[in-house]
Amino acid sequence: MKKLILLAALFFVFIITVNAQTYKKEDQMPDGSLTFSPNPVHEQLTIQFDNYCEYNLKWLITDFTGRIILNGTYPACQQMIQIETGVFQNGMYIFVITTPDDNIRKTIRFVKS
Repeated sequence: MKKLILLAALFFVFIITVNAQTYKKEDQMPDGSLTFSPNPVHEQLTIQFDNYCEYNLKWLITDFTGRIILNGTYPACQQMIQIETGVFQNGMYIFVITTPDDNIRKTIRFVKS
């Protein structure tokens, strides 16, 4: 029970920390539609971003404690990236994609099972 309370408290602190950061356009990626599948994910996560060629985007995946698990770039005009998640431990993760200047960002929560 104490572990559950501690985990809940850490998650709450992480969410407050993430939400306290200032971004001009939270959850508004320009000129395209972001498709994220499957959720829950087992072995491979697919992110598709149609109709977007303005510039490269940065992405990262964190666990619920805020520890960065993976990061990379989403090349301009590329329609899809696939991320191997087979080695991830089961649990909740957060995928964040941002513009190069961190001005626009999209956050998606997903479960690895």
